[in-house]
Amino acid sequence: MSIKTFAVFQISVVTAVLAVAPAARGELIVTAHSIGGGLYEYDLTIVNRLFINPETGRSETISGLNLIGANTVFGLDASSFITAPKNVNGIPMADWDFFAPLPPVADELNYFSLTEAADIAIGGILSGYTFLSSTDPGTVDLSRLEFDVLGGESGAQLVMVPEPTAVVQATIACLVLTRFLASRRKLMTYAHSHHTPPGVPRDS
Repeated sequence: MSIKTFAVFQISVVTAVLAVAPAARGELIVTAHSIGGGLYEYDLTIVNRLFINPETGRSETISGLNLIGANTVFGLDASSFITAPKNVNGIPMADWDFFAPLPPVADELNYFSLTEAADIAIGGILSGYTFLSSTDPGTVDLSRLEFDVLGGESGAQLVMVPEPTAVVQATIACLVLTRFLASRRKLMTYAHSHHTPPGVPRDS
């Protein structure tokens, strides 16, 4: 059974002063695999990294996930097979539940936490959001695959804070390195000027 990842949101490059390493930015990771009979199982994972409350500017736990266009894109409705995370972090009854799309009134698949213990901690990761669909992952228009998350403290819709691009981070790294080398040259010049042996001419 082959598994193909068809959507990983916001892939970025993390740049250090002297090292460059690829890393997946947190938000939503969607994978899918065929289970036969023309059906595919879709698995969603939330990574609570760059989400903040736009009113407070603070990070929050996550207590809700809304997959927008769930009926339009995946054909989901009240008869679809859908699952939500259960016993989060091994805690009994720390579960999530969902409201399936109700076309034509509602096109979203709404997941929500039933208890604070099931919320996704800041920096945490949670999987277990799954559904079956006849939509082939290879035919999904990623530009139509949208989602939003809700804060566990405020209940407000959280927004993502973009990380600096690789070019910006590389520029910052170069500036840091340049300042470091300049400071090093100043220290070497100072040391040389104060430790030149008697009778030896100093460099001009």
